[in-house]
Amino acid sequence: IIVTNELRQEMFLEDINLTASDGAGNSTVLPIRCNSWVQPKSVGDEGTPSKRIFFANKDTHMGLYGAQIPMYKTHKFSQIFKNLQITYLPGQTPAGLRSYRKNDLQQKRGDGTGEREADDRVYDYDVYNDLGNPDSNGDLARPVLGGNKQFPYP
Repeated sequence: IIVTNELRQEMFLEDINLTASDGAGNSTVLPIRCNSWVQPKSVGDEGTPSKRIFFANKDTHMGLYGAQIPMYKTHKFSQIFKNLQITYLPGQTPAGLRSYRKNDLQQKRGDGTGEREADDRVYDYDVYNDLGNPDSNGDLARPVLGGNKQFPYP
């Protein structure tokens, strides 16, 4: 799902529910959990994309009474969602979505330079170099966690 925020301020998007009906009063829902902020379109410039993409992360839908049921065990009309390949790993992403997933991952990783802005979605590790009490006694120093082969991340 590609989302553009047309509001003048950022919005927090919790869930998106895609609903399909068989025309006989039965419906099936494909839930997409977002739990993320979406920046307004007016803020978007070359450095801040105004569109966000969210991927489905469960091979379930909401059945009757809100119970989550695996899609292959539901009514025949769930075939509407049959062609939606809901993936768990990036390597299983359908060909048509690979460029979107690659761009989304690149935005989250950043390039490791520059100052972070309030609306950046970069998730990065920092090293922990203040473990123990090395200032008082060198014997109390512990290894730095992150940024080396032994401890690549905290």
